[in-house]
Amino acid sequence: MMDVYPGISPYNYCNWNPVIFVDPDGRDWKDIYGNIISDHSNIKVYIFYDPCFKKQSEKMYEVAERKYGKGSVALSDATTRSDFAQDWHDMAGSDIQEVNLNYHGSNQALHLDANKKEYITSTGNGKTNRSGTSATNVQDLPSISGNISNATLNINSCHSNEHNKKLKGSKLTLMGAFYQKFSFKTIRGTADAVRYRWITRTPEPGRLLLSGAWDYLGVNPAKRSNNTPVIPLYYQTGGMK
Repeated sequence: MMDVYPGISPYNYCNWNPVIFVDPDGRDWKDIYGNIISDHSNIKVYIFYDPCFKKQSEKMYEVAERKYGKGSVALSDATTRSDFAQDWHDMAGSDIQEVNLNYHGSNQALHLDANKKEYITSTGNGKTNRSGTSATNVQDLPSISGNISNATLNINSCHSNEHNKKLKGSKLTLMGAFYQKFSFKTIRGTADAVRYRWITRTPEPGRLLLSGAWDYLGVNPAKRSNNTPVIPLYYQTGGMK
């Protein structure tokens, strides 16, 4: 069962040993030093990343920790569908503020590891929209253990909200599928490519010298109730609120 639905595995680490939180599957959230995080009560920010974005993700970690305090950020370098689903379920913070997905991607797929054909798809039919490769549907990801009612999901992959390219199955973009399935306060993505700034290593939409724009579903942070103007640079640090 755990190979198909890892999020409801009978060996989920909290249920395996709720006292010391042993993870027999080897799937763990860690801090920037590689230490396993067993207590998620203070975790505000979760960062999933492709190892090729390790430096960018570590910088994002440092920025988030300065904002929320030491011990407030967790990292996952999941590159398989089963590991991603398990870690997705295991986000257990009681007041999660941000979840970041630092991977390559396309309008209906998150590329966990394209070389090994590991994808999360929004098509809903278990296949990627371009090559028809077997993938895990966003719609089939397990529920999140923690509280995401105040959280922003930042999809820092290319074209996560691109509608102009052919959409198959559900007809939902990657961004749209996450919005439909999960109760994040805000989901941020883009129809454009995503690049990381050379010095700050922060994600921003655009290609080469051309700037793009972030798209938002749910509560748009650019439209504050008190009409306070948004400072663009502030939202170039990964969309932190």
